[in-house]
Amino acid sequence: MNPDTDRSLSTGGIILAGGKSSRFGTDKGLALFRGKPLISWSLNALVPLVDEILIISSNREYEKFGYRVIPDIIPGLGPLGGMLTGLKSASHHLNFVVSCDTPMISTELLSYLQTHANGYEAVVPLNVSNQYEPLCAIYSKSCVPAIAKMTESGDHKVLDLYKHVNTRSIRIDQHLPFYNDFIFLNINTLDDI
Repeated sequence: MNPDTDRSLSTGGIILAGGKSSRFGTDKGLALFRGKPLISWSLNALVPLVDEILIISSNREYEKFGYRVIPDIIPGLGPLGGMLTGLKSASHHLNFVVSCDTPMISTELLSYLQTHANGYEAVVPLNVSNQYEPLCAIYSKSCVPAIAKMTESGDHKVLDLYKHVNTRSIRIDQHLPFYNDFIFLNINTLDDI
């Protein structure tokens, strides 16, 4: 199925940039990686696929990228709280949710996930170690009630969401033409840069 011709698979983009960056020491989405702010790598991967991008952060400095910046509805819940904020605010039913600190994700990877999204509430890649990559995935707005219930009960683990919603996992490995060993690289410290 071609997502360009099937409007039911029209997808928005949500970038989580609201972390405390405690290991990094500064707002890492704005730190330079190969001469560009880290967040710009996520933006570049999303732009060809979406017509709406939301940046979830309380830092107004992200407005300079030209997209809507939204602070967490409930601060302090980590990535799950950012997902809740983004999905509640999004115009599209389906949304890519990516972190601001994964510079090696690509448009090709996201497009591949999009082609598997029909009929699922979450489409989540599995890395070569068979672990979920929850912050490079697609989530539908129908996940909001489950996320809200989880946060109310004190469960803030994104991986626990998959017990409550119709989830498809997609293995991403060297058999795919866009794969590289660093595709899910996560920048956590200045040394990582």
